[in-house]
Order: sequence, then C-alpha cells, then structure tokens
Amino acid sequence: MKLPELSSIAPRSRQPLARRAAGFTLVEVVLVLILLAILALVIIGRLTSPREVEAAAQAATLKNHLRYAQLRAINSGGPAAPDIWGIEKVGDGYRLFRREEDGGLTTFRFPAEESDTVTAPLLEWAGGFSLVGFDYYGRPFTDLIDFTPQAGEIKVAGGAHAVTITRETGFIP
Repeated sequence: MKLPELSSIAPRSRQPLARRAAGFTLVEVVLVLILLAILALVIIGRLTSPREVEAAAQAATLKNHLRYAQLRAINSGGPAAPDIWGIEKVGDGYRLFRREEDGGLTTFRFPAEESDTVTAPLLEWAGGFSLVGFDYYGRPFTDLIDFTPQAGEIKVAGGAHAVTITRETGFIP
C-alpha cells in the first residue's frame, strides 16, 4: 500500500511546521541600537556649537583656577602669617594674585599656563566686582580692605555656565 504525500493531505492554508518564532534576532536588535546611537550623536553634534563648547571649557577652567587660589590661601600659614590669594579680573581674562603685607598685589602664573593672564573672552562676569580672594580658612570675599566674607553666594560668571562660590565654606560646585 502506497502512502499519500503529506502535501496532499495537509490543507494549503496551514503554515509549515518549521516556522520561525515571532520577534527579532539579537543581531537585528544590536544593529538597530548601533544605528540609533550614531544618529543621536550626529543630531547632538549639530545642536552644540563650537562656541558653546569653548564657553563651557572656559568656565570649567575658571572653577579649577578658583580652587587653586583657594588651596594656596589655605596652605599659606594660618592666622600668624596669613596670605590672601585670589583671582583678579583683567580685560577679557583673569590672573592669580597674592596680597602682600603692604597691600600690593603680586601676580603669579597658574600651573600649565603660558602667561600670568588667562584669556577667557566668552565668560560673562557677574557681580560687579573685579576680584575674588580667599583667606586662610578658604572663605571667599571680594573686598581686599575689610576682608568681610560675603553674605550670599558670589556669582563670578553668569550665563549658561554659571560659576558660584558658596559663602563661608568657599565651596565651588
């Protein structure tokens, strides 16, 4: 007795038994994620201008330089021989200074900088003052005569890249 072929018995409307499971393979998912990541990088790159990136870099450098001046003041010898260290705004930049006993300012070069004055033309200086100093406790002030700590935060730079110094503690976020 001859058996009929399977294709003649099974109705044609049914799916084959070796059907692929529904969904996507891992390779397909990974490829789509890689393409989405590349597309996102291109879009973000077009939204951020080089000028904005440079302004953010100048604000970050200013924060580091403020911390450096604060550290120099803290390590200056304490109440017996206090040195006041800080940053003075000059033109479109700033420089590191130390206040001498006679009241004069001596400027210094920041580490890894080529000159005494750091150029930062994209920073928007705020607050109406020309310098920020730190005492041996690291407290900030903007007056070299009274050395009165500020009543509120000192806003050194404004705009999209604000640089602030917390009163009394000198914390620079």
